[in-house]
Amino acid sequence: MTSSLPAVTGVDGPPVLDAFRATEQLVDSAVPTVADIAAVEVSDSTLCEHTALSEACDGIGFHRAAFRGVRHPGCAYRIGEACPIPSGTPYRRSLRDMRPRIVSPIPARARWLAHDPVRAAVMCKNDVHSLMVVPLTANHVVLGLVAFYRRRGSSPFRQADLRAAAELAQRAAQILDARRRELQEQGMGRRFQQALLAQPPHLTAIEDVNGHVPVNGPPGGWFDVIPLASARVGLVAGFCSGRGIPAAAAMSQQKAQVIPVRS
Repeated sequence: MTSSLPAVTGVDGPPVLDAFRATEQLVDSAVPTVADIAAVEVSDSTLCEHTALSEACDGIGFHRAAFRGVRHPGCAYRIGEACPIPSGTPYRRSLRDMRPRIVSPIPARARWLAHDPVRAAVMCKNDVHSLMVVPLTANHVVLGLVAFYRRRGSSPFRQADLRAAAELAQRAAQILDARRRELQEQGMGRRFQQALLAQPPHLTAIEDVNGHVPVNGPPGGWFDVIPLASARVGLVAGFCSGRGIPAAAAMSQQKAQVIPVRS
């Protein structure tokens, strides 16, 4: 079963699909062999260039990337929806210390449930009694979080279940890390591109041509405006294939070969 992927505001296209597909494989493998319900949230650093380049960790948001459950359970967040991970909860603790944990049984009056009323309501509705939280990490970077739940009628989670869940999570984390690195490379290339592109000359006879290189375009795109005699100008545009800084560097070399010809 493959969920249709809604538009996720503020994040890029193909990496979103890659990240969501990786987490869909995770929940498909986990339910029902490991858990009755599995839900994955991914860090915006795996979805958005700007966030992938950010040094901050605490301020990074999360989006629901995958969900699977037996017996048609309700879910707290829709696929693609931004989902907060409140402090004081097992979810936030696993993000901070990068350690998986089991919460079993879940006390009915646990204080952390009040901090996360959206998830708490769904757990209550689905008679959830046992929880595993496994952070998705690679190279000491948090990329997301997967939560596994067992409902009434299933046995509580044990350490063997945690090991199996951690193995599944690691496979997904490796894919997410590759997507994050891809976004970083693309973002650094775009910054390099903007630094290499000189500002066009001030010419009253033509409109501003900055739009010839889209803000979200590939790092190998470039343009140049060449003033000519008789109030004329030459516009040169080009494109170098590739991604990241190598594409931007190739763009610079290609651009440098354009020799202004004046008549």
